[in-house]
Amino acid sequence: MLTVKGIDQEGYREILSVAVAPTEEKATWGSVFSDLIDRGLEPREIKYIVSDEHKGLKKALRRYFPKAIWQRCQAHYTVCTHLVPEKCWFQGVAQSPSGSPSGTA
Repeated sequence: MLTVKGIDQEGYREILSVAVAPTEEKATWGSVFSDLIDRGLEPREIKYIVSDEHKGLKKALRRYFPKAIWQRCQAHYTVCTHLVPEKCWFQGVAQSPSGSPSGTA
């Protein structure tokens, strides 16, 4: 599930897009961002983006919103540093062989 939320100048939050996709590759996110632009989102007006650090997402962000400032989501960062720091770029919580989140079993 790929979700894009926005915050307007008055601080109101809005869900801009929800898409079901099998991967989080650059092309998949690119399709989501392209659709937003086709519906009227102006890339130059996007000032600040917060997201996880998935490589495909970051590549698509750089392509579609090159002037926006990017920050890694602190919730994802916290989970990564506490649970699986050696390999975490967070595509969900990494799972241990038992199926429970790493570090909690």
